[in-house]
Amino acid sequence: MDNFILNYEPTPDPIDLKFLNAKIFEHNYLKIGEYRYEKIVFFIRDSNLNIVAGLYGYTGLGWLYVDVLWVEKELRFKGFGTRLMEAAELEAIHRGCHDVYLYTYSFQEPAFYIKLGYQVFGHLDNFPDGHAKLFMKKVLSK
Repeated sequence: MDNFILNYEPTPDPIDLKFLNAKIFEHNYLKIGEYRYEKIVFFIRDSNLNIVAGLYGYTGLGWLYVDVLWVEKELRFKGFGTRLMEAAELEAIHRGCHDVYLYTYSFQEPAFYIKLGYQVFGHLDNFPDGHAKLFMKKVLSK
């Protein structure tokens, strides 16, 4: 290790990050073959085309990952979140996915996901303090 330098780089060059991602992809490719992730995005807009709800995630390796699900505060508990999740799950099935996973926080209505058939498979207590980060998954029906 004498000839190497360990640096903390709070603002890394995007080229260096791209290099790092390419190297882990190269390693993974040797183990599991070629793969790729595709974005999956749905929006619900009002009559003025303003976004009032949306879902963003990825599909790949047979899985849907839901990264963001958001519904305007005044429209929550009116079916918008369910419509977005169902649309994403159907598109994921169309893309060949067999399962879906996500994480949510204990203060973000995890019961919503449980109602949709999701199960908690892991959690981190005090993430943030006084709350928990919950990892959830669901088998997709074909």
